[in-house]
This record gives sequence, C-alpha cells and structure tokens, in this order.
Amino acid sequence: AASRVRNDAREDGETMASMDRHTKCFFKKTRKGQIKKVVKEHYVRDDIACEPDGGWGEGCCIVIDTNVALHQMDFLDVAATDGVLRNMIVLQTVLEEVKHRNLSVYKRLKTMVQTGGRNVFVFANEHHADTHSNALPGESPNDRNDRCIRVAAAWFERQLQGEHTVELVTNDRECRSRALEQGLKCHTVYEWAKINLPPKYLENIAQTGEGEGAPGVDGATDGKEGFCYPAHLSAEQIQEGVRAGRLVVGTLHMARDNATEGWVVPQADLAGAKGAASKDQDTGSGSRDVLVSGRMSLNRATELDKIVVEVLPQSQWRAPKLTIADDIDDEEKEGKDAASKPPPVVDPKDLRKTGKVVGIMRRSWRPYCGSIETQQNGRDKHVLFVPVSKQFPKIRIFTRQAAELANKRILVSIDSWDETSKFPTGHYVRTLGDIGNIECESQVILIEHDVCVREFAPAVYRCLPKVGPNGEWDVPEEEAAKRVDLRGEEYRVCSIDPPGCKDIDDALHVRPLPPGPDGRQRVEVGVHIADVTHFVNADSAIDVEGKFRGTSVYLVQKRIDMLPKLLTTDLCSLRGNVDRLSFSCVWILDTQTAEILDVKFHKSVIRSVSAMSYAAAQTIIDDKNDETPLATDLRLMLSITKKLRTKRTERGALSLASPEVRFELDRETHDPINVSMYEHKETNGMVEEMMLLANMSVATKIHQHFPNCAMLRRHPAPPPANFEPLRKVVEALGFELDSVSNKSLALSLDKIVLPGNDMANKLIRIMATRSMCQASYFGSGDTSAAGDFSHYGLAAPIYTHFTSPIRRYADVVVHRLLSASIGLTELPESLRDAAGCKDVADHLNHRHRMAQFAGRASTDLHSHVFFKDRVAEEEAYVMRVRKNGVVVIIPRLGLESPVIFEASKGYQLDKDTMGLTSTSAPAIRVLDRVQVRIQVQTSVSHRSNLKLTLLEVFGGVYSSATSTGAGKSAGKGKRASDGGEDEENAAKKMKSSQAK
Repeated sequence: AASRVRNDAREDGETMASMDRHTKCFFKKTRKGQIKKVVKEHYVRDDIACEPDGGWGEGCCIVIDTNVALHQMDFLDVAATDGVLRNMIVLQTVLEEVKHRNLSVYKRLKTMVQTGGRNVFVFANEHHADTHSNALPGESPNDRNDRCIRVAAAWFERQLQGEHTVELVTNDRECRSRALEQGLKCHTVYEWAKINLPPKYLENIAQTGEGEGAPGVDGATDGKEGFCYPAHLSAEQIQEGVRAGRLVVGTLHMARDNATEGWVVPQADLAGAKGAASKDQDTGSGSRDVLVSGRMSLNRATELDKIVVEVLPQSQWRAPKLTIADDIDDEEKEGKDAASKPPPVVDPKDLRKTGKVVGIMRRSWRPYCGSIETQQNGRDKHVLFVPVSKQFPKIRIFTRQAAELANKRILVSIDSWDETSKFPTGHYVRTLGDIGNIECESQVILIEHDVCVREFAPAVYRCLPKVGPNGEWDVPEEEAAKRVDLRGEEYRVCSIDPPGCKDIDDALHVRPLPPGPDGRQRVEVGVHIADVTHFVNADSAIDVEGKFRGTSVYLVQKRIDMLPKLLTTDLCSLRGNVDRLSFSCVWILDTQTAEILDVKFHKSVIRSVSAMSYAAAQTIIDDKNDETPLATDLRLMLSITKKLRTKRTERGALSLASPEVRFELDRETHDPINVSMYEHKETNGMVEEMMLLANMSVATKIHQHFPNCAMLRRHPAPPPANFEPLRKVVEALGFELDSVSNKSLALSLDKIVLPGNDMANKLIRIMATRSMCQASYFGSGDTSAAGDFSHYGLAAPIYTHFTSPIRRYADVVVHRLLSASIGLTELPESLRDAAGCKDVADHLNHRHRMAQFAGRASTDLHSHVFFKDRVAEEEAYVMRVRKNGVVVIIPRLGLESPVIFEASKGYQLDKDTMGLTSTSAPAIRVLDRVQVRIQVQTSVSHRSNLKLTLLEVFGGVYSSATSTGAGKSAGKGKRASDGGEDEENAAKKMKSSQAK
C-alpha cells in the first residue's frame, strides 16, 4: 500500500508525504469456532485535510467526545439541521467507538455527517501523524480514546490559531478536568449551548446527570413525598440468581392499553424453545410467560426492555385484568400498585405465574410521540408528557414553551429513571404538528411503528438506470436476447390488481396446449413477477437500503416505498402495453384435474396486454356475450384455479375470514368521506391461487438447491389451548370443534352453519382466524425450525414469498436464490451463511409486523376522523366479552371497537359460557346482535378513540342453533390464512383503500 501511494504521488508530480506503518496482530474466533490470526497494518501520514471543502464557517470550531455523540444526538441533530450548529468536528476515534457501543446512534451520526455539509467535518485523527496515539502501558481503551480526543483538539487549536477558536465539548468530568489542565477551552454541552445558541435549543439536551449547569428536574415533584422504587440487583446477584433458577431473564411486553401491566417472555422462548407455548386469546401472553402487574412490580421497566424477574410465591400470583381500559388520563388511578391492596378473589384456574422486576439488563428506549398534559400552573417549566401509546408511562420534561406546545404532537426521548422519581425524565426533541391533523397523526403512526421515512440517499439514486428526459426506458436488446421472449400474440399476459394500483409486481397468462402423449388435456399457466433484482444488485447501496426498510408500508392515504419510485411505479411495474423484465414460473397442468405435469423457471420479457382491476376482470368474466381471447383466457384461468383450490382444501387448507375496511377519501383534503367493508370477488381468489402456487413451487426449488440457507415462510400449528374460546362458543351452539389437525378443523368449520345467519357464520371464521399463530420468515438452516417448514393455514409442506419483490425484501432474497438455483447467477456470499440468513429473517419479521400494525393504526385514525363530527347508530355483533364491556364488530363498516358498560349495570363475566349476566340488564353472549351508537371522544391527554354506547340487545343465535350435519361452507371466507392475514392480498387491500 505504501509503494502504491508513493507511485501515485510521483505520477502526480507531488512531493511524497511522510508515512509510517504500525502493525497490530491478534487472534479471533469465527462463528464456526475456528481460531484465526489477524494481522492489521495501520498507516499514518501528515497530508490529511484538516478542514471541510469550502472552508470553515463563521464562529468557533467544536470537538465533541464519544459520550456527547452517544447521549446528545437529538440535540446535535436538531441544531445541525437548523444550521445553528456549525464547524463541528467528529473525530475518527469518536465514530469508531460509537459504532462499537451503539449501532443505531452510529447510523444517525453518519447520516448527520452525510447531510451536514461543511457544518459537520470528519477528521481521520487515527491516521494523521500528529494526532495518532498508541495506548500507554496500563491505559484502558476508554482513557486512551479520551486522550486521543484531547490531543486532536489541541492540534486543531494550533492549526487554526488566529482564525477560529477551538473548544472541546464534553460532559465527562475527568476528561474536562484534564483538558483544562492542558489549557484547552472546554465546556459541557449545556454550558456551550447556553453561550452560543438560542435558548430553545437547551430543551433538546438530554438530562444524563453528567453535565454541570443543566436544568435537570430540581424542584419538580411527582406529587408523592417519599416515593421510591426498589433498588435493582447488582450484576453479581443477577448471575447467581439466574444460575440458581430463582430469577428469569426475558423481554417485557406491556399490555396494549395499560402501562402498569405486562408479560415477560422468557429468554429460552425467544431463542426457540422446543414445543409451542399456547397463547391466551384475551392477553396475548404465552403459557410460559410471567405476569408483572403494578407500578412497583414493574420497577421502572418499559416495553421491550430485557429484564430480570423474580417469580413470586404461588400465594402471591394474580390473574390478568380482563377489563377494557377506557383511558389513562388519570394515571394515578390506573397505576395504583396492586400490592397496596389485597388481590381480588379469582378462580384459581385463572391465576398466572407472577413476578417482580429486580433488574434491567438492556433498555429499549426510543423517541416517543405524544403531547403535553394540561397544566394547572401555567408557569411551571417541568411538565408531564403523555405518549400516544398507552403502553408507556408519562415522561417528565423541562420546557420553556409549554404554552406553544399545548396543542401539538411532539417527540420526546427518555434520559433516565431514578429510584425516587415516579416517572422517567426526558427531553423535548421536536414538534411534529397539530393534534388531529391527518398528516401529523400519520407521521406519528410511522414513527411509533419504526417505519423508515427518510429520503433515499444520493448513493441509492446513483444505482438507478438512466432514463430519458420524460422517463423513457426500453429493455436493452442485449438483455432481451438472454431471456425467454413472451411478447408474442400467443401469450396474452395481463395483470389484475386493486383499482389505481401503480406498483404492479405480478402478471398472469394461460393458454391451452395440444393433448400430451398420454392423451391428457393440458393447459399452460404462467405467473410473471417483476424482475427487481435486475436493477437491485446484491450489497449495493440500493440493496442495503431495501434490506433496512424491509417492506413497503401502506397507510390509508399514502404508501412508503421500500425502493425508489422510479422502480416501484415505473421500471419494475408490469404496466399494460409496455415491455418489462420479469421472472417467470410456468406450469403445464392437466386441464381436468389441475395436476402439475411440469414446471420451469426462467427470466423473461413480457408485454402485458391489459392492466385490470379485480372488478373489471370480474365484469369481463361475467359478460357471457364477451367472447374475446382475453375473456376466454380469464374464464379458463378461473376454472383452473377453482380446481387448485379444491385440491388444497382436500389437503386441509383453511377458509378463514377477517374484517376489512375500505375508505373513500376526498380528492383534495384526503379526509375520509365514506367507510365500508372491502368486497371480495372471484378474481381476488383467482389471482391469490396463482400466487400461492408460485410461492410453493419456488420454495420447493430453492430448498432443493440450498437446503441450509433458503428463505422460507412458516405458519406453525396453533396449540390446542388457542381454540378454547371458539370451542366454548360452538359447543354452546350445539356443534363440535375438532382442532387436532388443519384438515379436521376445516371440516369442523364447514359443518358449523347457522341457516339464515351468514354474519354469525363469518364471525365464527373470524374467531378461528384469531386462534392462529403468526406466520414468520426463517432460514432453512435455522436449528430452531427443527425441520418443520409447513404452513398450517395453506396446508403446504413448504412455502415462501416470491411474488412481491417490489414491496417485500424477502422476495428479493428469494429471487436471488431461485436465479442461482437455475444457474443464471452466483448466489451472493451474504446469502450463503445460515446465521446471516437467520439475522435477515428476524429483521424482516420485525419490519413486516410493524408495517401491519401501522396499517391498522392508519385505519383507526381515519375511522376517528370520519366519525369526528357525526353520531351514527349501527347494527353490530359481539366478538369478545370482558368484565366491564364487550368488543363488537360493525359489519357494514368493517370496524371493530369496544363498548364499555357503566358499573351500575352490574354485569358479571362467565368465561365458561363466554357471556355477561346481570340482574338489571339483558344477558349478552358472543355472537349476539346489538345496536350501538358511534361517536368520537377525545381525552384531556389528546387521545381520541371511538366511543360506542350499547342501545339494545337483540339476542343471538343460541336459541335457534341446530346442527346441520356436514353442511356446506359458511359464506365466502378468505382462504389461505397467514395467521389471520391473507398471504398475498393483505397489502393489495391497503393498496385498494389508498387508491380509492
């Protein structure tokens, strides 16, 4: 390397810079357990630039240390974005230490460096001859890094003498003391900001307790003298307790509507403990989970913290709360510790293993969206912030602009939570917008669900192909020559999607074939998927970004793309009458039985003859006078897919259902002006069946070639206990439920038919859907999979996702695996490692869940906006019962919401009959038909929710229920469930709502 540098310098006619080489040798253990010797050469030189391109801006230059970067990123980010923080020097030492200690902060710091222009300058101090320092004998890595930072600050002060002052900004007392002894100008973050920045930026400074002069929370009280949480155990005590079996390590999952009750999932279950733990339908907890109830028992733990729990004696076990939370404005009322009063008398069989938090191993704090609680004293600068999520406690912050923030959604971060503080302490980050504004509230949804909304970086856009001035792009002739050409007249390729869909990633074709040698009638059917990997090369900037985002996210009124729009809505979108690149699965089937006679995979070029909506395709099929070739093709494909569906049903595939909401939006304001149920047509099922066939065929192919690193999707069989609520309901109706296997369950559901009550029949299918486990991605080499690759809902022995690479990164991975398995490309090195495949699968599962939750939250938001200024009365059906109310579904609107009863009603919960009884009000049971009034209520904490009032109970289906033998299938439920969500049409439903 040194020789190459010297040669380059001679060729440029420059004077060779002096260069020294340092060698470092160490040993490391690989993932496979091998010991390898690593030799690293470290070069230092004296010609490294010491100022940004364009020179320094006005004002002093500041050097930050590692702790400032780690703990004050909100302050640095906001100040740099607003342009008030200039000439910030980020040393290589700081970057490397931040990367080692907190990868998420490192990514934020790198983004700030890339977008900060000349305001943020990275200096490679470890490679400059005057600033590089080796560790001294006996010096710790932390002390060595602090010394390097002071050396670099002193060097900059000498270099910029007379031009700019240089100041070291650190909250570390020892580092600051040594810097002052060396004659360096040094301040804490708060001191420096108070001198150099407008006062409002002081509120962005995290209260870590390290800096001097920070506002802190002195003088702020929690309203309770002498309040104190129990102290956490030391690391040594925790290790000893875990070894002895007295303590349990796990992840805390808070109740969705209660910040004072949660469940601890033991670490063994997270690692893939053998045997599926049953899930409680009411709480979502597993049979091995530990209940933690009450503020004191939680002991400052929050959602997703990795914690240590001491399991209490059985005499202190509790039953989970089976009440519907109305609101948590009065956190004092809701958060009263259960230990302060005797536990209520409960049925012993309802008691759950209960514990208390004795240690927190890793925090999962993040920025939180919410609003400021209404103040009684308008002059108080210490205010309580109320998160929009009811899973989190209030946060105490210091702000001078409480009046201005009163009706705003803001972002707040937690800094610390002391034993003597009832609430955690945090700091204001930024304002998001006005409360109630759809765009602001949508932004809140995206932030709360960890959806990446940042602009694509320039490096990502540089990966895109060149297009003409008006976006023109043609398939290169040399690329087309490598592919199978399906643009001929004999291939009437078409696509069928929701109306207005722009990211069309799948197309279909069908054509009759001459009889085979055995005389069997044959038909060729093909599924053609956008060839995204042609444009997204493995490990490129665009690939890294797509992997990080994981999936496109569909809100009611907008879509957040996984890839840039040039690909998602243009070059990869299989639009009508344009040439596009695709990856094709083509089968030869027996026309009479739909038996697969042959299947092949290849890259292709297609030209879709029509991009239709589901409704348009259905109209063509239903028009008996339409004898065009396209109409004939569609009818043939529908016939074939019905046979494919029948074959899957015979194998045990389930026909399930879930409520689906569709909004009609105002074209200008994007406010909802109508809400209704999503209507399924035969063409929905036709397209879905073809996508399922492609996914199953591809899964088989890639697993044959890559048995240890294939990206697959698994849907485990639910534990028997999951079906208990449904079993109680159907037995009360006079039916039996056999859930031994998916096939027996499907047969049972087909027999449960209530004549003349289609809605009750569909509700039973919905309840069955909610008994399912969640489907997930996994690598075939994952040892926790234990060889069980099956998909319970689809009755498929093996399954994957191949058909939506525009919006799902898992499909991109599968495309690369399939391409390598048919010999077109080499499999990227990053996909050959089983452990790496597992990491990608875990990441994609997280992104997939968050996207689902964000979509549901967007539906809730638009429901609230729709009913904000109106009151409606609707017919509803009871889906679940609770101690203080019921959860109902409103069929006409597709909405589901709780109805909370007044205590005066005197209702008593009977879990055996799934009903509520009262001496002063009509009894209510699951599936009962009721009348409700719908309106929106907004709490003083600015949380809005649908308020449903029970007007009348019409009774239900129990008195008239009769067993009808085998019967026929109930209604037109969804077939092929993904743990309650259709494998291929879930996102397309959101597309439909968004397009409308």
